[in-house]
Amino acid sequence: MDSPNNVFTQYLKANGIRQSTQRDSILEVFLGTEKHLSAIELYNLVRRRHPNIGYATVYRAVKVICNAGLAEEVDFGDGVARFEHKYGHEHHDHLICTKCGKFIEVRQPNIEKLQEDLAKEYRFIPTRHKSCVPLFFSSISWAIRAILRLIASLSSILAFSFMAGKKIPRFF
Repeated sequence: MDSPNNVFTQYLKANGIRQSTQRDSILEVFLGTEKHLSAIELYNLVRRRHPNIGYATVYRAVKVICNAGLAEEVDFGDGVARFEHKYGHEHHDHLICTKCGKFIEVRQPNIEKLQEDLAKEYRFIPTRHKSCVPLFFSSISWAIRAILRLIASLSSILAFSFMAGKKIPRFF
């Protein structure tokens, strides 16, 4: 597996985008944290090392980082777009508290298997999916126990391309 820096460089070259010290610095800061950062949070981290880089530059760079496949934009339903590492990281879903905004990452093979089985049963080809389970919880440990109960009543939004070319159904 190539390093994220090599993937980024190859993406820039393949798409005729100029490689710059600023983009490289923003990528370095982004890769240096494992948090789900908003563009403003990333900007604030970048500004600590590079005070001359502006917000617009950081915002555009993080979009390029996403397009290169190194990051993914996530929405926890609070109106703030966040960015998380994608390249070299396992797929996961999120449990999100609707009261305090806390979230945990969930890697649950049963959820993935259920989605694959549903797609096969209804003759869909999965193209992408987003599983966000909004909850109200008083502690993270309660949420971890809750996921076992939630598997049976999966609350996810699945987008599929129908093999026969009909409308795209949504499962809620």
